[in-house]
Amino acid sequence: ALMAYVEIQKNQFERIFENVYRWQKNLFRPIIKDFIDDFILDKNHLLPQRIYK
Repeated sequence: ALMAYVEIQKNQFERIFENVYRWQKNLFRPIIKDFIDDFILDKNHLLPQRIYK
């Protein structure tokens, strides 16, 4: 019974950590996207330029 209890607790913690990772990823992506979109506005000169011959 004790081993089953420990296994259940372990599984619950694993699910909690998976959910935290998913929440963090879902919160992080829009913030980074906004930063990149705002940052790149006047930085086109930093992009690689094509070499025309």
